[in-house]
Amino acid sequence: MLQALLNNKFPDINIWKEDLKTSTVLGNLIYLPSFIIYKILKRACAIKTPQNVGELCSYSFWSKYSADDESITNSRYVEPDVVFQFDQLDMIIEAKMSDYCGQYEEQWDKEVCSFCVEHGYSKPIILIALGGCTNLDPKDRTILFNNQSINKSINYSVYKCTWHSLLSTLDQEYHETQDRTHARILENIIWGLNMFGVHNIIWLETLNKNNLSINQSSISIFNSSIWKK
Repeated sequence: MLQALLNNKFPDINIWKEDLKTSTVLGNLIYLPSFIIYKILKRACAIKTPQNVGELCSYSFWSKYSADDESITNSRYVEPDVVFQFDQLDMIIEAKMSDYCGQYEEQWDKEVCSFCVEHGYSKPIILIALGGCTNLDPKDRTILFNNQSINKSINYSVYKCTWHSLLSTLDQEYHETQDRTHARILENIIWGLNMFGVHNIIWLETLNKNNLSINQSSISIFNSSIWKK
């Protein structure tokens, strides 16, 4: 929430819920050690990069990057939701309010290009599409970078993740950690996701059918007069 307030997100009624959700979750994630931040995102998104990417040396929320590159059109600036810069990896996160729609490839390319204009292209880059995906298949993308200082193609990977998948991973880490400070931070993030309607759900199709039993009192309720009205 602090990041959304600092970046003056609340005046725009059309986006404040999305940005508050991003700030509540990812803005609290930064208080965890670097290796746990990456571990959680790697698990949630099935990222296929090395286990260790080093320390989180820089992060930003809604940075306004220049749109001067020839490959970026119809924009004065580009604003990725979150940027995490680890020692050995640069990570851009584009978050959407819903799990069902909103992500599109042109926006990903613009954000990667604008990031390279600002920071250069010296480490692997991945983009996490958090929410808003119609499918969760990872994608490798190549874009032509036309900035005066760099004239080459940029290769980056897109990993997709639902808010529910992130919640499940956070919950798993919460139950695995032995550090109570980490547990309190994780608990706050989980509560934040619950506040936005994201809950851990056990789907019926995942239950072990051999161990299922129906309680007799449940049958009585369905047979009661209240259900017949």
